[in-house]
Amino acid sequence: MRAHFIENIICIKSGHYVLVAKPAIFDKSFQEIKKAYINALKKCSAFQQTT
Repeated sequence: MRAHFIENIICIKSGHYVLVAKPAIFDKSFQEIKKAYINALKKCSAFQQTT
C-alpha cells in the first residue's frame, strides 16, 4: 500500500488519508492491488489525473 501511495503521490489531492487493507490483500498481485487502489481514490475524489 505504501508503494502505491508513493508511486502515485503526485496524483493525490492534498489532505489526510487513512489507508486500510483487508487480509485478502495478500492473495492479490501488485497490479491487482494497484488497480483497486486507484479505483478507491477515484471513488472518494482524491485522485486527480496529471498531464
